Amino acid sequence: VYEFIDEELVEAAEGDISKLQGVPTRLVDELEEGKRYYIVLSTTAGLYRYFLGDLLEVCGFHGKVPKLVFVRKFGASFNLVGELLVEAHVTQAVADAVAATGRAPLWFTFVPVAGDTPRYEVFVEFTDPDTDAKALGAFTESVRSAMGSYCNNWDDFQADGALGPLCVHQVRPGTYDATLARWEREGRSLGQLKNSHLVRTHDRLPCDPQADVVRTVG
Repeated sequence: VYEFIDEELVEAAEGDISKLQGVPTRLVDELEEGKRYYIVLSTTAGLYRYFLGDLLEVCGFHGKVPKLVFVRKFGASFNLVGELLVEAHVTQAVADAVAATGRAPLWFTFVPVAGDTPRYEVFVEFTDPDTDAKALGAFTESVRSAMGSYCNNWDDFQADGALGPLCVHQVRPGTYDATLARWEREGRSLGQLKNSHLVRTHDRLPCDPQADVVRTVG
């Protein structure tokens, strides 16, 4: 059985899923075009009202059946100073940087950092193990330039100092594979290692945010 919770109700919980107990849900015939919903799943295999964390948008109907498109995972959006950054913004900005520099990440992840001047850090492992400091600098500048094209008021917040400069950390080659191997040794499901491009905390990274970093720009 699929149930759906209005996006606004989930976001009001501010990351605390326990606050969703008792919130109203909708069935599939109650969804509205243009609205966004999180999925709650119950199955005969034992899942009961399991919050999947997938945000979907109704983009039309096939007869009476809504057509749904994936938007992002729960928690993959932040608003440190009013920028309202979502995962799609960082994915598009990095795609632009790849096109401009030819440097492709094996994986990358943005993490918000609070403080007097909040900012975002980016951790990236490149497919080319010979990526040097000059190449990292060019990649960083390209990402910084592209961010303003996708995230509202990003450039303004950067210019007035409300949001600190984007800091990019290059992770040593082989880190992701080493993380996979460690998870396997620990008996954890490799399917749990998801390449989210925007996470809430550093402990969600597939690397050690200090030991695995080989160089930094920003």
